[in-house]
Amino acid sequence: MDFRLPRISISALLLSAALIIAAALPLRGQIAKSYVPALQARDGADLGLVLVNPTLAEAKVTLTARDYTGAIIQNNAIINPITLTLPASGQIAVRAPELFGSGISGQAGWVEVSASTPEVKGVFSAFNSGLSLIDLGEFARPASRLIFPKVSGSSATKLSLVNTSPQDMQATLSLYTNDGQLFSAKSLAVPAFSGFTSSIDKLEPSAANFEGYAVIDSGVSPASGMAESLVGFETYGNRSDIALVRAFPESARLTTGFLTHLASGSGYSTKLTLVNFSGDSQVLRITADGLQAGGSPRTPSSETVERTLPPNARLEESVEQMFNFSGEALIEGYIRFETETNTSGVIGFLDYGTTDGVALSAVEAQGGGYSNLVFSYIAEGAGYYTGLALLNPNSEPSIVTLDTFDAGGNRTGSTIVNLNSGERKARLLSEFLQRNVNQFGGYVRLTATRPIFASALFGSSAHTSLASVPAQGASLEPQTSVPRTALAKPNRTPPVVSAGSNQTITLPASATLNGTASGSGTITTTWSKSSGSGTVTFGNASALSTTASFSTSGSYVLSLTATNAYGTSASTVTITVNPVVVTTTASTVRINTGSTTSYTDTKGNVWAADAYYTDASGGGNDGFWAYCYRKHDRPSDLPDRTLLHE
Repeated sequence: MDFRLPRISISALLLSAALIIAAALPLRGQIAKSYVPALQARDGADLGLVLVNPTLAEAKVTLTARDYTGAIIQNNAIINPITLTLPASGQIAVRAPELFGSGISGQAGWVEVSASTPEVKGVFSAFNSGLSLIDLGEFARPASRLIFPKVSGSSATKLSLVNTSPQDMQATLSLYTNDGQLFSAKSLAVPAFSGFTSSIDKLEPSAANFEGYAVIDSGVSPASGMAESLVGFETYGNRSDIALVRAFPESARLTTGFLTHLASGSGYSTKLTLVNFSGDSQVLRITADGLQAGGSPRTPSSETVERTLPPNARLEESVEQMFNFSGEALIEGYIRFETETNTSGVIGFLDYGTTDGVALSAVEAQGGGYSNLVFSYIAEGAGYYTGLALLNPNSEPSIVTLDTFDAGGNRTGSTIVNLNSGERKARLLSEFLQRNVNQFGGYVRLTATRPIFASALFGSSAHTSLASVPAQGASLEPQTSVPRTALAKPNRTPPVVSAGSNQTITLPASATLNGTASGSGTITTTWSKSSGSGTVTFGNASALSTTASFSTSGSYVLSLTATNAYGTSASTVTITVNPVVVTTTASTVRINTGSTTSYTDTKGNVWAADAYYTDASGGGNDGFWAYCYRKHDRPSDLPDRTLLHE
């Protein structure tokens, strides 16, 4: 397939053709919030929104638009907030004025999306009226520290940031040059629910010609227990188009990453960016593989280079220079990078466009494949086309079932795609189905026997812009042979989890926790305190087997939560924590029992007097006295007049 840069129309965009989202297949869980960090990503840009409900039950979604001071945007031509009902397997695709009303046009701010289920996915688009600039982004999730991977004065970078918390924040903005040097660091006040969209020189006047990346840190550590609240993205441009890249959390660092599509030559160019935001030097092995030239296999079919990134450094290099590509033929393939050092990994993304500066887009690297995924819209025929790139990174073949459905959920096409180990196939949808396709609306579903990577492009012959979105989905257990009926109905169940048996410990000992979790795909686990009078400190809250330390005695209920692509389960364990046993060195203590020969305290202890003593000092403490040998056992109910003599 000539997987060239597409031309996208406004109807394809706003009817979701461009707003492709590969939605994760059902999760079960509580109300989920996500965010669109900018109503207006660039001056004069409009906002499009798509919401997809891939489940079999209807979902409620409430959208609230705020300005950058944190106030809910209100006027006579706005309905805000607004609640939508997404039908089962349904989709809503609108421009912001169609959602909130015409009064939202031209407003600067951001949108909170609150869904009744985390299965609801969303994408937003930024575009201008002439469609000379356009790109897409997924709804954002909060983090405590965000990395903006390309900050360039020459590319007119704009940063969008929002503090989604109800508390004011004193953040830190740090700029790092490409060689890893700290260019500047400054305090950044971000009040509750506020934010901004700004060029870098407005945030840091000395950075007008800066080239590198930015880090905005809220100062909230994961161990603090405070909610993460920063969301953001950045846009940068060429002569007429823009690329949109999310602001990456640190969890997006990869030790192995895949980028499913590159295009070089014949008027197209691809550029790889890697950011090493760490204190370690990292050596990376970078491979361009599955290469084709002019639509035929290229010899050699792969090229590999090594690059060393010093601490906090950033690499931005064209694939033409990196792999020494030359000639006029269009070269296509994919990129894989791997860290060769025992380090934390890098953040990676790729942008590609035309060498004349007309089209530009960006896509981030993927670290894990998917066995079950959905692309939420089809636009094929009448001058529009949908392109898919599929890559099998496994050492064994993967059998991919590709099904297309209309908006009502009826199957409109089906085919099997066999991917050998390391094989990549990039085709138009009509080429995969081997027939002419004339369909607008509906979706594509891919189910693979082994996890694959996938991405998509939408295009038309009407306009000169480029938009690309990577896939999202669920990773199921690899299978060697699965009937199609089984592929159509995967096991969509949350994990089975156990927090272990109840325990009793005595301070200062810690409890040893041994939880278990099983189920489909990748499972993440977290220990937390559900109840108890004191503080609980976990050795590793993400590990199934760990320790728990307690600040004081009492009864504690600890919860182990496990999450996979299909939901969240929890189990509890009760830990009874006894107080510290106080021991003292034995000492002789004499207790005055008064005029009787014995004394019984409130605990039932009988103290027998062994002799009658006369107080030689004349203090009036004559009487019977009993000996004991543990000072802390002195009866608390002895009269105040009673003296202890050691």
